[in-house]
Amino acid sequence: MVIYNAISAFADWAWGVPMLVWLVGGGIVLSIATGFIQIRRIGYCLKHTIVDSLRNKKDSENITGLQAVLSALSGTIGTGNIVGVGTAIAMGGPGAVFWMWVVGIVAMGIKYCEALASVKYREPAANTGGYLWNAGPSMYLKKGVPFKTLGKVLATVYAFTVTWGLLLSGPEHTSAITDVMTAAFGLNKVLVIVVCVLIVGIVMFGGMKRFVKVSEAIVPVMTIIYIVFGLLIVVLNIGNLPGAVVSIFKNAFTGTAAVGGFAGAGIAQAIRWGTARGMYSSDAGTGIQSIMHGQADVEHPVQQGMWGVFEVFVDTIVVCSFTALVILSTGVWESGVDGSSLALMAYSETFGVVGTVVLSLSLFLFAITSAIGMGIFMERHVSGVFGKTAAKVLVIVYLGLMVAGGWVGFGAVVPFTDMSTALNIFINITGLVLMAGSLRATTKDYFENFAAKK
Repeated sequence: MVIYNAISAFADWAWGVPMLVWLVGGGIVLSIATGFIQIRRIGYCLKHTIVDSLRNKKDSENITGLQAVLSALSGTIGTGNIVGVGTAIAMGGPGAVFWMWVVGIVAMGIKYCEALASVKYREPAANTGGYLWNAGPSMYLKKGVPFKTLGKVLATVYAFTVTWGLLLSGPEHTSAITDVMTAAFGLNKVLVIVVCVLIVGIVMFGGMKRFVKVSEAIVPVMTIIYIVFGLLIVVLNIGNLPGAVVSIFKNAFTGTAAVGGFAGAGIAQAIRWGTARGMYSSDAGTGIQSIMHGQADVEHPVQQGMWGVFEVFVDTIVVCSFTALVILSTGVWESGVDGSSLALMAYSETFGVVGTVVLSLSLFLFAITSAIGMGIFMERHVSGVFGKTAAKVLVIVYLGLMVAGGWVGFGAVVPFTDMSTALNIFINITGLVLMAGSLRATTKDYFENFAAKK
């Protein structure tokens, strides 16, 4: 209990002002270095990523940029988009959504830099015929930070903290699934846990190719279904929408008074929970998703960097916003119900059994693909840094921790993941800021020499 309280205290401290300074401050530095590409060139990024991919299907034996981002989204769009947003509002009030958006805009710039750096500094994985790459922060911190000794130190420390964080991501997603499935349908907890572990294990042991195929098939469908039903709820409560939007901006700077079953929250809580849950959802700053971005078959690093912008745009600006508007427009946030159940209550009260099924299925797909994605990222990271034997051992540990997480519940796991995520961000953002000159030069090279030829 003492250790748990200490970890919770550290997480509360880290996700307050320190994280705001480090994450948002670092993100602004990176945005300046890259010319605020996520704002000034957002149209260009969307056109030359998702629009071009839909128009021109690219056949490749390797992983395309679209496949890489869909695989990355399988790890990004998860419990944070449903349970995490609900938790942010339950703990920080409507104002937390504003800070989630702020972080989302900054996160697009950060994710751009992570994906770019991952492709630029990657190395071919041994005995894969160029199909797999050793990529991500452990590579670009070591090779890209201008101060070589410091870069190696950052890469080494990151290698351990991110392994710990990835191991913890499995139990968090499993616990979210278990909490919702047992509450919504009264399913046996052990049965839910076993099904989750079996699905994740089957895909993980099938390797990267199976994971890419699963992500390509599931991610677009699950996202569209969730957004369509969320849009219907907002439309049915359209009269409450203006007030909900106003409360987001107003309470971001004033805090939220106690109302209904909501206990009230100050400005600090709005910032803490909006920043933490928003960043957890997009995963920008941790560098984890860049491991997958680094597998993409692209001609220039900036091309995958733009997919990083697209990833956060879909995750935070689109999906998280729909969850927030559903919770606020229906008024369920005032009920005092635990944050993990707010979205479920909104869907159930609007559509009855159908709503319960849709939300539960959405959360299951979001969480199970995230659990698979994080497990694959861990395996790829550990294999590249510590070797294949260590990777195989930790895959078993990962599945075992999923069982533990499903048993103890979502709330018990959150402080551990918040702590590990904070450590990853502190290290990764430090390295990226030191690499700002290189990131700027690569961006400039693309738009001056490469983009004109496309």
